[in-house]
Amino acid sequence: MKDFLLNEKYTELLKQNGVADARSLCQLAGTDVKKKVAERGTEKILLKSSGGEFETYLKRYHPLPLFEILKNLFSLKPFFLDGAFHEWKALTAFAERGIPAPEPVAAAKFADETCVLSAGIRNYARASELFGSFSRVDFPRKKRIIAKIAKLAGMMHRSNFAHQDLYLLHFFVVSSENDKVYLIDLQRVIMSERLSKRWIAKDLGQLLFSSEGLCSRRDVMRFWLGYAKILPRFKKDRVFIRRILRKAETIRTRHRKKILNYL
Repeated sequence: MKDFLLNEKYTELLKQNGVADARSLCQLAGTDVKKKVAERGTEKILLKSSGGEFETYLKRYHPLPLFEILKNLFSLKPFFLDGAFHEWKALTAFAERGIPAPEPVAAAKFADETCVLSAGIRNYARASELFGSFSRVDFPRKKRIIAKIAKLAGMMHRSNFAHQDLYLLHFFVVSSENDKVYLIDLQRVIMSERLSKRWIAKDLGQLLFSSEGLCSRRDVMRFWLGYAKILPRFKKDRVFIRRILRKAETIRTRHRKKILNYL
């Protein structure tokens, strides 16, 4: 695998900012935007361009400790050792299929670190925050956004991709783009030739759980009807629907335990 991958659209922009290889990309410095964890951190970086500052986000990945690798292997959960390059593949695959997500700019490996740079999504609101602020007069807008989330999720699963972290907070809504909806945080995306129902049910269970208190039963049904337009085989699959409901309940139970342990 090459140690430096580049979206040709951004060749000149990166050159203007002194980025021409893996080392110069990984050595970009910005402002932390998330709490760092041992294996990953994200920085906001403003690149200079002819039109002013261009907002980007650099996500850095560090090697997993051996015990984490072994734990994942024994749990049979999918995980990815190629860090930023896996996220690059996911971002690129989403772009190729017209699934709205951050646009990939570059990815690199330098020393023991991999990093991926993506274009920022500006002036957004998280769907979870937006739904929490809506009143009755916002119903038509909420209905449209739910339809867009349903279409995005359906397109993703039809393409045999699963997000693995499909909560409402990962959907960004941009009002200046007619409430276009983007899906972020693609580092754990599963890309398969034939996606198992297990991963689809996990995604939809996470989304259902995160909608509680923010969406009504009618909202959930609207989502399902919109989703089923993309994947009609699931529309009346009662066994599969029950599986989604069980997954949401499992997440709910785990969430309650975490709260109780914290108190």
